[in-house]
Amino acid sequence: MSLNRADTGSRPAVLIVAPQPYYEDRGTPIATRQVATALVTLGYDVDLLVYPVGAERAIDGVRIVRSPNLFGVRSVPIGFSPRKLGLDLGMLGSFWKLVRSRRYAAVHAVEEMAFVAAALHSRVDAVVYDMQSSLPDQLRTHAAFRSGPVQRLLRGFEGWLIRRVDAIVCSAGLKDHVRSQHPGADVTELMYLSAMAASDPASAVQMRAEHGIAASARVVLYSGTFEPYQGLDHLVDAMPGVLLAHPDVVFVLVGATQDADLADDERVRGLIEDGRLRILPRQDRHTIPSFLAMADV
Repeated sequence: MSLNRADTGSRPAVLIVAPQPYYEDRGTPIATRQVATALVTLGYDVDLLVYPVGAERAIDGVRIVRSPNLFGVRSVPIGFSPRKLGLDLGMLGSFWKLVRSRRYAAVHAVEEMAFVAAALHSRVDAVVYDMQSSLPDQLRTHAAFRSGPVQRLLRGFEGWLIRRVDAIVCSAGLKDHVRSQHPGADVTELMYLSAMAASDPASAVQMRAEHGIAASARVVLYSGTFEPYQGLDHLVDAMPGVLLAHPDVVFVLVGATQDADLADDERVRGLIEDGRLRILPRQDRHTIPSFLAMADV
């Protein structure tokens, strides 16, 4: 799908609706910022509608609109939660006001807000669904959404959305799922290209020292969220076998939060006590190159 400048003027407007805190150093807010920056670079006027929580982080050429905080929420955990649902409700009014105030060449709607964008399709020229995950699969981690009837209902809603939007950009691994719902879907699977940030070798040595890791140890590093869908339980399952074959390995897991941690797992506590595992809270993104530089895997 492409936006037709001849029909929308010299600078067509795009609305990005991201039901996320902005700004936080985590996946979707980082990706949303990149999308907004790219659209400005390509010559579009960009409005970015986000939650009323997160750090202030301006983007040149982008008007950032924050939805109202109806319930006084201060932080938002990753994944589904009552706090996120409350903030979504507050976002609906802001979404409606924006699409009434100007004609958008496209609405780029992230995750669940794509349902709202699809319902308001008559007021925008095109709807792009930013599909970070399959929502039925994501919600399956919550007991209320695991039953067969509920999952079938969610799959039905997801199929309606996929058929309703003009284009879909999805995370790696979801393209086949989209095509199974709608073979003719205009879908692009995003493969984020990354370049290893330069790091001073001395910083990696210092990082090992700060966390009590011997210079001779081999480090297996994970950096990311600790949400169940990341599969860290499988990594924990593998640790004893790895250590049996390679006793010099130390595992370092970076990204624990109060809402998501592994410390309650008895196996994890044993590995920590034996000095074979370090679990660290979320770190400033600028320190991650040093973590990567000290890692062997």
